[in-house]
Amino acid sequence: MHTAKSKLLTYEITMDGTSYVRGQRLDINCQEAENAPVWIRQIVDDVPHYVANEEVCKLSMSDDVRKTVKAMLKAGIQEIPFDPILIEFDSVVSGSRARCFVRIQRRPLMPLYKSYNDQENVAFYAYPIILVSGFKHYELLLVMFAPDMPAEISYRDHDFTIRQRDKTPNLEPLYYAAVQGFLIGQLMLNTRGIEKEHICTAKLDKIHAKKGRPKIGGYSVLKIGTVYDKSGKGHDRQSTGRHMPVHYRAGHVRQQPFGPGRKKVRPIFIAPCLVNYAPDGPKPKIPQHEVTI
Repeated sequence: MHTAKSKLLTYEITMDGTSYVRGQRLDINCQEAENAPVWIRQIVDDVPHYVANEEVCKLSMSDDVRKTVKAMLKAGIQEIPFDPILIEFDSVVSGSRARCFVRIQRRPLMPLYKSYNDQENVAFYAYPIILVSGFKHYELLLVMFAPDMPAEISYRDHDFTIRQRDKTPNLEPLYYAAVQGFLIGQLMLNTRGIEKEHICTAKLDKIHAKKGRPKIGGYSVLKIGTVYDKSGKGHDRQSTGRHMPVHYRAGHVRQQPFGPGRKKVRPIFIAPCLVNYAPDGPKPKIPQHEVTI
């Protein structure tokens, strides 16, 4: 799976009255849509970039992933692998194919127009961009927020919420993209069995530079690499020569006794992993990682 960053960076916008048209249309939650190309660069350039393949995307939206997020929060784990980080993945918007880009970080990319989460601590800010192919009579549709009005992700009661600033129906996919990007960014990069394959674009970037086109920059593809059996032994999914059914084993917190007489307890976070056994069958042995809360 390859990035669509080049297509995003070369998306052209011209103004025609109150709409923005070039065989495409721009829907954007702001008045100054002509600034969109600059904003896009601010969001996707110079940031660790991960592209999730189809299988990883499906896994990221499972109920067990949400359970794992709650367990991570209960254990005091509230980090993302990089700050900031850019997650790219495929989705479907109104029945049309779409490519989503979501930048996630702890501090705002620029001063906020207004914070709608004044009473809560904002853990992360999400900047989603969606490219939709073949939507109605548009060849390519771009949907994004202005970067001074990002989605705000907050924690509450060992769960997370995303503040929906604008109730406009055509902007709802942005919030869905922010949720999925957040789940992939916070969780899937820490799941045992997910493989990261780095893609070097140095040669391609030189060609782009000669043609006056923006560089893509290196990125990593997230895919299923190792699947664990009932005994906890890992199997390379690519080398087995056959398709191995994959289930997502949710992470959870276990209270482990320790100290003299084992009278004290400490939380142990059991990391999620990819397995090839039925969810209601015997569980494999998973290494434990101690956390501090």
